[in-house]
Amino acid sequence: MLSSASSSYTEPSLYFYCVGESHLTQLRHALASNTEPIFLDCEGRNLGRIGGKLGLVQLGIGEDVYLIDAIASPKSLEVLKDALENTEIEKVVWDGRSDFAAMWHGHGISMNSVLDLQLVKVYVSSGGVKGSRGFIKLEGLGKVFESCSRQVLFDSGIDLERLGNGC
Repeated sequence: MLSSASSSYTEPSLYFYCVGESHLTQLRHALASNTEPIFLDCEGRNLGRIGGKLGLVQLGIGEDVYLIDAIASPKSLEVLKDALENTEIEKVVWDGRSDFAAMWHGHGISMNSVLDLQLVKVYVSSGGVKGSRGFIKLEGLGKVFESCSRQVLFDSGIDLERLGNGC
């Protein structure tokens, strides 16, 4: 959650574990009424590789987080398909290569309008210039935060206390 140091306390996000029909209806409604970017992350075994299996899709929609269990509720991916393929809704990921491959090869979902923050970070930090060996090194999210000074993080408006608590 983004907030400034001077802002007042906000209610915590709600988390929804989507496996039953009532939760899928709630997810369908949240996706249909959403016009903001969707934050997406996928988890699974050998995600994006031959023989890999998608297990969990995590969606941030507004202030709420939806945990979609693709194993317990495979039809939940049908609910996601329209939103993930919709060019009008931006999907925000961090290193979404495996997520994209798992969705496309495993479920026939072609994600559109994807903003990969790792690539944005690489582009900004490199000034858009390739490295001496002809490529730009990608780093994990943990390395990115390690390389930022506390002041940069503070000035960004990121709620560091909440981030540190894993929320």
